[in-house]
Amino acid sequence: MSFPLKFASIPESQYPDYRTKVIFQAYKWDPQVNDQNTIAKYVLLITREAAGQLGAWAEQLSQETMKLEEALIHQLPLVKGLHLPLPLRKALPRLTAYKAEQNIRLMRFDFHPTVTGWAVSEVNSDVPGGLAEGSVLPEIAKGYIDGCPGENVAEHLLKAFQKKMKNGNIVFVHATSYSDDRQVMQFLGDYFTRNEFNSIYAAPDHITWIDGKAVCKVNGEECLVDGIVRFFPLEWLINLPGRTVWQGYFDSQTPSCNSPVALFAQSKRLPLIWDSLGIDIPVWKQLLPETQDPGKKAQWNDDWIYKPALGRVGEGISIKEAVPQKEMAKIRKAVHKRPGDWIVQRRFNSKSIPAEDGKEYPFANLTNNPPPCFSDPKKAYAALRISLVMQTLTALERLELKDEMEIYTEGGFRKDESYSLLLASALPKNNIFLTDINEATALGAAMTAKMALENTTLDALKETLTVEYKEQKRITVQGLEDYRKVWLKLAEFH
Repeated sequence: MSFPLKFASIPESQYPDYRTKVIFQAYKWDPQVNDQNTIAKYVLLITREAAGQLGAWAEQLSQETMKLEEALIHQLPLVKGLHLPLPLRKALPRLTAYKAEQNIRLMRFDFHPTVTGWAVSEVNSDVPGGLAEGSVLPEIAKGYIDGCPGENVAEHLLKAFQKKMKNGNIVFVHATSYSDDRQVMQFLGDYFTRNEFNSIYAAPDHITWIDGKAVCKVNGEECLVDGIVRFFPLEWLINLPGRTVWQGYFDSQTPSCNSPVALFAQSKRLPLIWDSLGIDIPVWKQLLPETQDPGKKAQWNDDWIYKPALGRVGEGISIKEAVPQKEMAKIRKAVHKRPGDWIVQRRFNSKSIPAEDGKEYPFANLTNNPPPCFSDPKKAYAALRISLVMQTLTALERLELKDEMEIYTEGGFRKDESYSLLLASALPKNNIFLTDINEATALGAAMTAKMALENTTLDALKETLTVEYKEQKRITVQGLEDYRKVWLKLAEFH
């Protein structure tokens, strides 16, 4: 049987159009981090059979997880083994009135193809993300790739709320000052608004409670809440101002997605206590790698990895190929100091996903047999800097750079002395200047916003902006031209 996953590339000529649609239709407001594009040029394709199997497992895992949660509500002494923050543990008795049928439960399971079959590393139980990516992004991609979109997560969530109410006020609770959180909530809110709900965007401390019912106060206006979509992690609630009655989320009678009951499965230490609950969970035990308490099994070898119990976005996981030595040392120290805040999990070997040409590029090949320049960090950085200079020269040529034209570098590039020296050496007939602009992308965004707000032109900004600069000194680097000829040949080959 052939492997059920593969990558398909967006046609190069159509990628700019695809990227624009992802930004504006799929709410990808952070399409670039520093100088790194974050919108992939590839689409992951999965066979119908595999998609059906993963979907069936996800439904079974969801049912098993909810059974574990309801059992824990009535056996709260066992929660001590999850090592949740004390203020949250004190609020847990409020969950005794929890009714699963009153609320909406949303989870995301992380499936991995391994050399021995599928595995699940964890469940994102509390505030799972990827909602736009699991809803509108596949619809966009089908215009460029031969494939059929899967399920629409937003549509399923909408229907779940429609079963509880016809319409009404839905509050999307999130960290309102973070655009990466707001883009998720804005996507869902717009989706609900198009389907006759009134979407309200609020911070968690904008919610108060009257007889167990949620009330929202934003911009001086107060309204009753018919439903809550929370995208604010539960463990962050305890850091809110003291006047905030966040405990009301725990016994709220307002339909919520998710209820704080999700906290149990959000802790990666749940497998350490689930046998004590007497619940049959065959799919969890089939797919989750062996998980143990670091206090009882301290294993620092290639067969095991450490994870923080309430870790999010992949931080603090001891995968040696992906974590710098300095970070690994911090993890070791944290595990030794507070082993109860961690779990140790048997590592699986991921199977590489083939590209369109059928070739596979296993991550292990890069880590176990790296290119010679990457065996030495200094050589690796030198190769990176020279490559950036080669790319800069190619870009300048395409802009029809002429002799005696002045070149100004800004942002992160101007801070790298080696890059600037190499560029100046490669362009002896052009003067290179380093500006005092620290954040070039942010400045460009601010300039664009100012022109839009004031209906002005770029030339008019000269009166409000002052840029200081200094000329880059020169050295002669032998062999740069020959190096570039070889680099261009390799670039053309690949």
